[in-house]
Amino acid sequence: MTKSVRIYDKEYNSLLNYPFKSKYKYIDNYIKPFFKSDIKTEPFIPDFKLKSCKELSKPNFSNEPGCWEADLMFSKYYTRDLTKENKIYLVLINTNTRYLIVEPVKDKGNIWFSLERIIIRYPQFLFKTIKCDGEPGLKEMKDNSVVIWFSTGETTLIFDLKAVIKEARIKEFDKILSKILVNHKLETLKKLLKKSDYYKPRFQRLLNLQFEDIQFWENTIDSITDFYPIRFIINDSPYALAHKNVDSVIRTLRNAFGLDERRLSDYNLMRQMVDYYNNTPHSSLRFKNFDYDPSDFYDKNLVKPTKYIYYTPAQMQNNVDLEWRYIRKMQMKLREINDKQRFKGLLSYNRGNIILVHLDKSKTQKKHEKRRRVFNEIAEFLEYRNGNVICKLLKPYQTVKKDEPQEKLHKGRKRMTDAEKAIIEVPIIYTKFICNSFGDLNEDYIKYFNI
Repeated sequence: MTKSVRIYDKEYNSLLNYPFKSKYKYIDNYIKPFFKSDIKTEPFIPDFKLKSCKELSKPNFSNEPGCWEADLMFSKYYTRDLTKENKIYLVLINTNTRYLIVEPVKDKGNIWFSLERIIIRYPQFLFKTIKCDGEPGLKEMKDNSVVIWFSTGETTLIFDLKAVIKEARIKEFDKILSKILVNHKLETLKKLLKKSDYYKPRFQRLLNLQFEDIQFWENTIDSITDFYPIRFIINDSPYALAHKNVDSVIRTLRNAFGLDERRLSDYNLMRQMVDYYNNTPHSSLRFKNFDYDPSDFYDKNLVKPTKYIYYTPAQMQNNVDLEWRYIRKMQMKLREINDKQRFKGLLSYNRGNIILVHLDKSKTQKKHEKRRRVFNEIAEFLEYRNGNVICKLLKPYQTVKKDEPQEKLHKGRKRMTDAEKAIIEVPIIYTKFICNSFGDLNEDYIKYFNI
């Protein structure tokens, strides 16, 4: 059993200083005459509200079509005979168009099979980038997956490219992998597949073919017209706002189905729900209506044009011109937000700067912990990464272990050390500058955070 706690090993003063920060003005007239002594005050550290910070939040979009956010949604319920049933869904939502795809997953180790079914079912959609958390079934497909097109119009997924290279017994492993994933060499991919029988049964089922001889198999490989690698962007930080869209749509689906988990586990109902979602106008897909003019006079018998036009995810997904229009709109908004962040000094941190940090613990085991402050941690800035701030907590939590070997593995992977846990990734908007270095830190901060 392990637990993360904060340990205070410094001695504290035997006398209590005056603690009420909003009442400091009454000390001279009320407190000092009563105690007849010099009263000291507790260190005062200003706090900030999140409302003003969220106004500086960057828009969530992709600069190119074909970007999706992915996560798993779980459903558990008991039948009348008290049998426990589990259901897992792979949830994909397009970052730009908000188009939703939900596919059942047999188990967490076979996510690739559900992703392959999605790619085969939607050959007209691009899946060039997939943003996800640290789910092992998705992480193993990173730098290991490509989508191929056949001349017949079918598409399929090669999710274990490294296994194909090993099965073909090619010595230049890294060189071949780089030619396919980085240089996009179609001929290299075709030669690799011809040398390996790894995907022959899968291609037979997909194209409904029977490979009678080697020449027929090679002709099938030659019918591959194009391919593209899938780029997996993995961010497993519980504090970063890395997967806002997919987290939001999962909450929407759960709220729509209500408290009965059986309905959520029914895939027929889930498909109906997805159709409803994709064909309902989305609040984020709002565009200005250039035909609207408030000064014009409209006939009462005619429909007056609205100021904005709201599109559905299905309309956006099937019209690439609308998606590019949305991308240009978000790029303009991003430039405005960057200017505001630069004006606030959020983009000018240097390594070693001391900052205040707001940690959103809703995705951690401490989500029910009482929060005394909004900006509740003090940290040292390290670097900018993926639009977020990488920093090191000056007063991190420490792991307490009971009756458990230190080297024991947790679900097949080694536990992180306390030093590794102290380095966190947080959104830029949840940081506030204090001073240039630890040596310049005010004594009030050192006492308050007990550094």
